[in-house]
Amino acid sequence: FWGGSDLRTARAEVSSEARTAAEVYERKSHVLTCLEYVAKDLKARFDADPKQDAAELLLVLDPTALLKDEIAVLQKGLEKAWEAGPVGLKLGVFGLGTGEYLPPSRIPSDADGTLAGMAFLPISGPKSVLAGVREAAERFAESGTGPKAVLLVSQDFDGGEDDVEETREYLMDAGA
Repeated sequence: FWGGSDLRTARAEVSSEARTAAEVYERKSHVLTCLEYVAKDLKARFDADPKQDAAELLLVLDPTALLKDEIAVLQKGLEKAWEAGPVGLKLGVFGLGTGEYLPPSRIPSDADGTLAGMAFLPISGPKSVLAGVREAAERFAESGTGPKAVLLVSQDFDGGEDDVEETREYLMDAGA
């Protein structure tokens, strides 16, 4: 989960130990720090068993006008994510409240184009961030069986503890 600068800064180092599914990543003060952290974590999880399906990362974005610059930063940082992540990393994009879903792909221009569209045409208005994450997890569950991670990029949070736990269950079911 990445949020605005008002969130506490967590350590940026990456453990060499692979995490298990549905562990929550620490919040970071910069979106690229978080993207690289998640990619390195997926690499550690993939390297634990390189015979498994390719690792997949799904960016779940709240494409509001406030996050336009951060989405552009993500777009420019995709190459670093592929470099930091495991061989064959697949990257997908899901837009909260947009219906936009790019299944995980090894083709960099796919994710790049989807992010460019979200930055160019931001969507504002009420939406449930965690309901969107659950919808993304349902779609993500249909993809491969390798290590998975979901990176939520939003400045809003609209859920209570029960909503967070329900969302965590969806992510676990998706293997993320």
